[in-house]
Amino acid sequence: PYYQGRSLATTKPQDAIRYLEQTVQICGDKPPAPRLTLIELLLEQGELDKAGSQLAQALAADPNNARAKTAKARLSFMQGDFQACHDILTQLNQQLQQMYVKGMTQAKQLTEKGNRSAALSLVQKLQVYINNASGKMQTSGLLLSEAMRRIGMTEDAEKQRKFALSKPDRSWPDPFWSEVGRRRTGLKFARSQADILYGNQRYDEAKKLLQVAVEQYPTDLFARIFLGRSLIREGRVEYENGNQDQAMALYRQAETQLAKAQEIDPQSVDAIFRMGVLQLYIGEATGDKQLIQRAADLYREAIRIKPDFTMAHYNLGLCLRQLEDLPGAINALEMAVASQPDNADALAALAELLISAERYDEAKEKIEMALSINPDHPRAMRLKASLPSSGSSE
Repeated sequence: PYYQGRSLATTKPQDAIRYLEQTVQICGDKPPAPRLTLIELLLEQGELDKAGSQLAQALAADPNNARAKTAKARLSFMQGDFQACHDILTQLNQQLQQMYVKGMTQAKQLTEKGNRSAALSLVQKLQVYINNASGKMQTSGLLLSEAMRRIGMTEDAEKQRKFALSKPDRSWPDPFWSEVGRRRTGLKFARSQADILYGNQRYDEAKKLLQVAVEQYPTDLFARIFLGRSLIREGRVEYENGNQDQAMALYRQAETQLAKAQEIDPQSVDAIFRMGVLQLYIGEATGDKQLIQRAADLYREAIRIKPDFTMAHYNLGLCLRQLEDLPGAINALEMAVASQPDNADALAALAELLISAERYDEAKEKIEMALSINPDHPRAMRLKASLPSSGSSE
């Protein structure tokens, strides 16, 4: 309900109030943010009695909460008690200033004793606390200025107004809202989280998350593609570990997902490319040249749709090399380099093919280009060491 309440606060405030009241009934003041959010929304809607009742409970739970004190000052102003508003905000500012001075004094003492790391840590924690406790400095500062004006402090009010306008408004700290955001479900969130897991090589976790997403959103193209991708990578790991049966089972699952993705969008270059990767891996695992040929055809189709698709050109070159079409493989790698000149992997792969074709001068040039991009590139370094001396252009 807290997520719903926060989401509806601007467009449907009365609905938001109900959701926030439900949240407060569930969690009380641990954490304090839900009740304080409710109080602020009640004040915005002019429901002062309800706001006052909730505020009393918030201050009873934490009398020193800066956000609650700021809300109390606002309530006092709305009730016409401008002096109380002034006193609350002035006292709060003084307390924060005193805390800052005390903290900086302690940090100085620690520095003088040679404990600079402890001093730095204290200053950082103090700054975070002051920033959090200050909250909406501009808004509360302007409220104080108006309270001053209402009680006859005209000159001070103008000074305070100018000071407030120079200060920022920060969001109040709300770990509960952050946690709600982390726990959100839905297609976009699932895909995003799965992509992070995939990038961290946590393929099984990505797979499980995407399996749920596919069940909930069966017609989503990228959920299918991402799931296929995760299954392929998990299968590849199993294959490299010598578990061919497990690898093939995962590959078949990936094939099912990618086939469904292609049904959703036959022109999806991502689905076509991933299916090419899959056919190449299965072909390598089984020794089936027909599957490698099919992979090559899929890469050509991806290139037809997206001519500058570097990885499609690159993988096409790998396929053609295995199909013993050396000129075709070289041409594919040249296209990969043309589409992405700073791709050291493509340059090194092209150099290796050029060596196979005994085109040593060209190979040397590509190796040097790869090493200029990545001086520690292992493949390029290996090729440079193995390059025949006859390839030297000196």
